[in-house]
Amino acid sequence: DDNGSSSSESDSEMYTGFGVYGSVALTNWAAIRGLYSSQTHEDYSSYKFDRLEVTAQFGRNLLREGFKAYGNVGYFNESHKNNESFNGIIFGGGLGYNWRHLSVDGWLNFHALEDYESGSGYYYTDDALVVSAGMGVAYRF
Repeated sequence: DDNGSSSSESDSEMYTGFGVYGSVALTNWAAIRGLYSSQTHEDYSSYKFDRLEVTAQFGRNLLREGFKAYGNVGYFNESHKNNESFNGIIFGGGLGYNWRHLSVDGWLNFHALEDYESGSGYYYTDDALVVSAGMGVAYRF
C-alpha cells in the first residue's frame, strides 16, 4: 500500500508498508472490504502511521470467477505516530480476477483533502493530492 501527498510539482512525500484486508461479496455487483495498513515514510523511518478503511464496492463480477472491476466509496481513519489523526471519505476503484479459490486485486483510492487540511500544514497544503494504491492476493471460500 503506497501513500503520497504533494504540495507542488517538486515536493512530494511517499509512504510504503504492508496491509491486511478482507472482502465479503454480497452479490455479484456489491461487496464490502475492510483494510488495515501500516505505513512508513520512505526517507524518515521514524515517521509512521496506521490506517483503517471500510469501503463499499460496486461493480462487475465481484462474486463469480473471472475478470472483475469496481468503484468504491467508504471511510478511512489514520493514526500518525506524532499523535495526529485524520479521518474522512475515501473513493476510488479497482480491477482484479477471481479464480475458484484465489483472487488478485489492484486498487487506487483518493482521500478527501479537507480531512487533511485541518491537520499539520507542514505535510499537507491546499494543493495536496492524497492517493493510496494497493495490490492484494486473497483466498476465496
